[in-house]
Amino acid sequence: MISLKIKRLSVKLGGQTILRNIDLELGEGIYLLTGRNGSGKTTLMKTIAGLIRNYEGEIYVNNKNLRDLSRKEIASLIGYVWQNPYHGFIEARVIDEIMLIKRILRLEKYDKELIEALVDPLLFERDPFTLSGGEAKRVSIASILIADQPIWLLDEPFDYLDLYSTQKLSQIISSKRNRKIIIISTTHLCLINFIDPSKIILLDRGEISFVGNIWELKDEALNRAGVIGRELICG
Repeated sequence: MISLKIKRLSVKLGGQTILRNIDLELGEGIYLLTGRNGSGKTTLMKTIAGLIRNYEGEIYVNNKNLRDLSRKEIASLIGYVWQNPYHGFIEARVIDEIMLIKRILRLEKYDKELIEALVDPLLFERDPFTLSGGEAKRVSIASILIADQPIWLLDEPFDYLDLYSTQKLSQIISSKRNRKIIIISTTHLCLINFIDPSKIILLDRGEISFVGNIWELKDEALNRAGVIGRELICG
């Protein structure tokens, strides 16, 4: 059983409060994190992933305090997919980028099917920084999630992807639905069917204003949070 608990989380960056008093308790399932631009979605994801270490409050993964975990321990528990795929690249070849986390975590088993679904072998010898946006995004996703961590944080995972790749990633997410895993994804509500979340988490100016089923989320709450109501989604 996997669990993620956040207690009284507040984050300041550059002297500005980005998140304030976040309380959240999640069990296995798929969650859509939404809110206007600048509401704190990426900051929340990066903090959970251990990429932002200066915060107030506590984060627990399986009742273990995130502050007490090493970078390697966090990487084995939490996979964070960058919104901009190029931000995560450090290797000179695509295949080395994909296999980097396998080497770091000394994994004997990894998700080969995920690589096959997302990355054309013809790209393996390429420099990741020479890839197109869509190619880079698929490599970025594969390079993190082959470790099959119990928590996936997907920051705008469908950005840069064409419809075919979007459907492939949607199938990968769906395949995890009945397994002991937490998936949190940010994306536009227009793409909600590709996520099919069990719950929605709505952020408004750095605070959580709603957690629940999509059908319980009122258009008024969306509009107050600066998100287009469902009656206007996708035109």
